[in-house]
Amino acid sequence: MNAATASIERLCERLRVPVDCRDLALTRARVAGQLSALADADATDLQAFLVRIDALRRPQRLADLAAVEAALARLPAFDHWRQRLETAAAAAAGIDQAAVARAAGQGGPGSRGGEAIREAIRQAQVAAIAARLPVAGGSGQADTTPGEASS
Repeated sequence: MNAATASIERLCERLRVPVDCRDLALTRARVAGQLSALADADATDLQAFLVRIDALRRPQRLADLAAVEAALARLPAFDHWRQRLETAAAAAAGIDQAAVARAAGQGGPGSRGGEAIREAIRQAQVAAIAARLPVAGGSGQADTTPGEASS
């Protein structure tokens, strides 16, 4: 825990802030330094950010974080990163996790089980995000994930 999150924890405890509000404040403190880089983030980085803020499991988290940023008015490119993250979240949420998990779980003897399934889902989310977003920088090409080759 860093100094910022420790002071947020103390303040929230003292003020008896509801847990969801405290969690949002802590999330914002943890990702504050990453927000300005989101406008140029690739699909892999966007998926990792969405996981870090728990937006794939709790979609309202992204809207709440966007509202906090709007209130703080700290980012000049606020609308751009918000739209990019909303598109990324919709793409990642749109994959059929059950189908991906079934396919990954058929690795046979010696497969890595849950780890293989988590990685397959992560890769499917990254691919879905890459397919929906233009390349950072605006060339109009879809983002690509290093190491992925198109067939």
